[in-house]
Amino acid sequence: MKREYINCFLSVATVVLMLPFTACRDGEPGKVLYSLTLIVLPADAGWVEGAGEYGEKEEAGIVAFAEEGYKFIKWTGNGEGEISFDAEFTYSMPARDDTLTAVFTEDIAVPGDGVTDIDGNFYETVHIGAYEWMASNLKTTTYNDGTDIPHITGNEDWDTAADAYCWYGNDQGNAEMAGGLYNWYAVATGRLCPAGWRVPSDEEWRDLEGSTDTGYGADDPEWDKGVWRGKDAGDRLKDISGWEVNRGTDNYGFSALPGGLRNYWPGKFEYSGNHGFWWTATEENDLLSWGSYLKVDSSRVARHPIHKNVGLSVRCIKNN
Repeated sequence: MKREYINCFLSVATVVLMLPFTACRDGEPGKVLYSLTLIVLPADAGWVEGAGEYGEKEEAGIVAFAEEGYKFIKWTGNGEGEISFDAEFTYSMPARDDTLTAVFTEDIAVPGDGVTDIDGNFYETVHIGAYEWMASNLKTTTYNDGTDIPHITGNEDWDTAADAYCWYGNDQGNAEMAGGLYNWYAVATGRLCPAGWRVPSDEEWRDLEGSTDTGYGADDPEWDKGVWRGKDAGDRLKDISGWEVNRGTDNYGFSALPGGLRNYWPGKFEYSGNHGFWWTATEENDLLSWGSYLKVDSSRVARHPIHKNVGLSVRCIKNN
């Protein structure tokens, strides 16, 4: 009797010890399951689907949905940083309980009517501050009066060109990222943007930055500074994709991308993927004009005089 009691006790103990580590699911006794928890940040910004229990390496279909007034940014992992920038993706379950967070941000974009350039390229537009802005970089090869813009590919010719444009790396496939890269002499013709639109001045870029920054308003003396200024306008203007790291939140639909530039000598293409540069219409002197730029590792916006033969991206604003 004593031996039977001991054997029974050991059998029950074995079952109790096994319970935390095994479960029966879909007719698979003994399969180890792990819990996948999904979190929404901010909590009222949206909702998610796909939480539950999964076996190791089992694929979980994960989806994030944004509430009105918000947009999805990314999924982050429990101590693993960024997991995916797609609202819907498939996650391979690790051999542990795990938590994923769907990160959202405010969507403050006010869409405009859009505009088409003389080449037939259509651009979405957004209202920010006092102006209606193109939501992507200009890529016309023709002035608005029908005249061709000189297309310069050679390095030596680029340095000595009057008005000119090129594609980053002399590859038109880069137009979606950078648009065209134009020297300032093309800007100065006054015919670069679609009819009824213009290249914004340094003062109008200041309005853009001050209207999107959470630390300084458009009339704050902060925007009189050279080089880096503001608090977080850069992050709020950057696209949520395209940047090598530190992608933006694109709260206003400006969708700034790191298109890089073409230097004036020796015509070298640089900074694609980590810097975006845009001309203003404001001239500094015979050699330099003002440009604005965003950098991958900064939340702020910079302005600086740039050599007129450098090739930069261009955004246009609508004439009021």
